[in-house]
Amino acid sequence: MIDRRLLLIGGFALFGLGVVELTAPGSLPIPVTDGILVLFSVGVFGYAYLVVQKRRSQGPRLSETPDVELPNLTAVPGDRLDAVLETFPGVDAVEPTSLSSIRSGLRQAAVTVLTRYGGYSESEARQSVADGSWTTDRDAGEFLRDPASGSGSDKPADRTHREQLIDRTTEAIVAVSNVAPGAEEHSSGTAPAGSPPQIPDGVEQTAIDPAESHQEPGLTPGDRRETNHWVGIGFVVLVCLGVGTLTRNPGILLGAIVGVGYAAYARSTPVGTVDLAIERSISQTEPQPGETVEVTLTVHNEGSRLLSDLRIVDGVPESLAVSEGSPRRGTVLRGGEAVTLSYTITARRGTHEFGPALALVRNLPGSVEQELYLSDPTTITCRPTIQPLQESVPLRNQATPYTGQVETDNGGTGVEFQSVREYHPGDSLTRIDWNRRARTGELTTVEFREERAATVVILVDCRRSAYVGPTETATTAVEQAVSGAERTFTRLLADGNQVGIATVGVADRWLAPGTGPSHRHEGTGLLGTVPLFESDGTIDNSETPLWNHELGRRLPETAQILVFTPLSEPRTLYDLQQFEAHGHSVTVISPEPTAERTASQRLARLRRSVTVTDLRQSGIPVFDWAWTQPLETVLTNRAVRR
Repeated sequence: MIDRRLLLIGGFALFGLGVVELTAPGSLPIPVTDGILVLFSVGVFGYAYLVVQKRRSQGPRLSETPDVELPNLTAVPGDRLDAVLETFPGVDAVEPTSLSSIRSGLRQAAVTVLTRYGGYSESEARQSVADGSWTTDRDAGEFLRDPASGSGSDKPADRTHREQLIDRTTEAIVAVSNVAPGAEEHSSGTAPAGSPPQIPDGVEQTAIDPAESHQEPGLTPGDRRETNHWVGIGFVVLVCLGVGTLTRNPGILLGAIVGVGYAAYARSTPVGTVDLAIERSISQTEPQPGETVEVTLTVHNEGSRLLSDLRIVDGVPESLAVSEGSPRRGTVLRGGEAVTLSYTITARRGTHEFGPALALVRNLPGSVEQELYLSDPTTITCRPTIQPLQESVPLRNQATPYTGQVETDNGGTGVEFQSVREYHPGDSLTRIDWNRRARTGELTTVEFREERAATVVILVDCRRSAYVGPTETATTAVEQAVSGAERTFTRLLADGNQVGIATVGVADRWLAPGTGPSHRHEGTGLLGTVPLFESDGTIDNSETPLWNHELGRRLPETAQILVFTPLSEPRTLYDLQQFEAHGHSVTVISPEPTAERTASQRLARLRRSVTVTDLRQSGIPVFDWAWTQPLETVLTNRAVRR
């Protein structure tokens, strides 16, 4: 490869010779014939073609700054119909691009719903789907009919018609279930405290993958690169030069000289050495959820050169949204000067680390740019004040010998009347029924229902499937679960129970059951370290089951389990039944993460309802926790408590 400096020297030499020949024609011994001019023009046009190809293949290489103003999106169950169908009980794998596969999945889902909610046997359900009598929607019935029986095998005429049929069939399956929609419409409900602001309708948001960088492959921070912003001017110069040479038209040749001037301008002002430093300050480091935090970023030009085009984007944490101001600035910065920008973010539960600020420096023509990352470690820790539950926590009849809040079937001391028996010598005088003694002369003893303490392990589902919510800007089910687990943990300890904590998924943590202030501090500290956002997790344990032998060995024999899970993972039903089979009574508190804005989202809600139904039929109580509903209201559900 020829050194570019040699080419530059050669170009200037030829330019000088051209100027001499232009001012004093014939002074240089250069033979100029028609043949030489034609060859020269052909060479110029050939090189112009190469310039055009380079422009087409590479194009402008200006860096795009990331959208840091909006937080990462929360996954909503039901965004993809094929993914919902694959998690439906009784449905095999579904190919998203295959109409026959989608139809087969919907057919099997309809059979499952009819057997769960329609009172059909499995054979009756299959026959009803095969002949199309399972629904009053004629088009949906025909769409799922057995291909051997008629029109069920016919393909819709076009893609739009096909999508309409799939949506109508999905709606028909949901309607057959007669499962009431959620008590609250998530899209219009009041967001929990500390949740990010909603995005107005019509405003699109693109998810930012933290693993992606806006650097090009092979470019390290601080490297310079050409932006190809002025590549097209070379084509203009070459065309004017070739045409002007062939036609011997001075005006066209003058146009080439003007183009050479622009090309020289594009390379005349290099970026030079860039020496930047930042200083970031925040108004508070430990805010409460929902509070605003003002961020001030100061960028210092510690070098002596003028930065004619400086673009700055602060590294706002991916989990936080900018509520006021802007974390970006474009400016001109002289040597030794500084520029300051400020903006406000809304605090959200968790620990949030600021990333490095991005600085893009370009020369005046914009032909060369340099990308720099400027670090100033800054962290916001948002931990709400824990308020214990105002309602007692529903526990199963699996108690310890110690006094507590769990009602047992044993008679003895307590506060709730159970029965009256014959007096035994040694019975406490306070338990004798003196009213009966006065009426009948008989001496009897009153028995009360004993209340014992329980050993409880709170299990939080932190698998990747649990990082979902009812809207793209909502908190995740993991965040809801951790908040509920903290309040439940403190209430159970206050009631005298022995309480432990386990988390499964991207965060595998364990705290053996215990009591006391130090145990409470350790437990709340453990829950405070659970990653609340999917990007926080360093380990992908999406397939990890809730039940595993290691956790089974850790659980005390008398421990019952209080599980916080959104029931998004198909295997969850089996895992919870395994706990019951190993002698551990299970109670489920399930944040409701589904939505009902589209047909596939409503089908996802139905799939979750099937899991809730199956759990309750197997004897496991499930408390369905609507997104904006206080946990105390959920726990007063008398039917579930029974």
